[in-house]
Amino acid sequence: MRPRAAAAALAGGVLAVAGGIFNSLALRDAPRALFVDSLQSLAQPGPIGSAQSTRIPAYEFFHDHIAAIVIGAILLGLASLAASGALTFLAYATRARAERFPRIALYLPFVGGALVLVGSVITAVGSLVYVGNLLDTNRTVDALQDLGQSPVLVAGQIIVQFGGLALAGAYVLVALNAMRVGLLTRAMGVVGLVVGLLVVLPVALLSQLLQPLWLFALSWLLLGRWPGGEPPAWRTGRAEPWPSNAQLREQRDAARAKQAKQRGGGGDVAAPEPAPAATAVAERPAGKPHPSSKKRKRKRRD
Repeated sequence: MRPRAAAAALAGGVLAVAGGIFNSLALRDAPRALFVDSLQSLAQPGPIGSAQSTRIPAYEFFHDHIAAIVIGAILLGLASLAASGALTFLAYATRARAERFPRIALYLPFVGGALVLVGSVITAVGSLVYVGNLLDTNRTVDALQDLGQSPVLVAGQIIVQFGGLALAGAYVLVALNAMRVGLLTRAMGVVGLVVGLLVVLPVALLSQLLQPLWLFALSWLLLGRWPGGEPPAWRTGRAEPWPSNAQLREQRDAARAKQAKQRGGGGDVAAPEPAPAATAVAERPAGKPHPSSKKRKRKRRD
């Protein structure tokens, strides 16, 4: 199943990049209502409610390019669904090696990806209906406020929000537990946590780049092409937790001590042999005078 999961991760990254680029190109010429234009409308004499809304050009552009917007929404939804396939495989692989793994994490990826895909399509269709109804009015500020939101649009937005929350929870739970059992490296686990947070708290450009990059790295890991070799937990089939910082320090200290011992000769240093004079003194019987002392006594008598 690993090659299929790798293909799903690769497809998720490619579709996410393609969807982002497609939306950027499709909406690059879209007119935007500026705050300065609204202030100028307020400065004009007469009631503001009967004036034409400054958002009408943007609504007209959206209505004319609805096909491109729907395609972009489908691409991003398919990217979430493909990523959920890779996350589901990683969740089952983690559960086989972890004693305690939340069962809900097995279903969160697919539920989140499917909801994001369905909600994105419903939101695009609901937006088309809503914009069409807006353009059928007299296009004044009061007419836009009286129209209200489309139920289809609101339903699509709610589905996307729930799907995003489920997908974010899947990223966090799966990446954290997979890192604990040794299926993901520490760097991959930490980045996976950040990707999960960016799903619900998007940051411009960072959210669009980090998730595809993480999926590409996951695909490379699942294919067994990770630099330095794949983590041992993939080969042994059991949890292989990464050593803590204290354990890494102990391993480094032990390696340094071993190298120092090898440079010193690799054996115990023999004790130096005692000097001959010291040996003679140590072996002389107690109470017997040294021969040199007798010679000194004879010289004094003479």
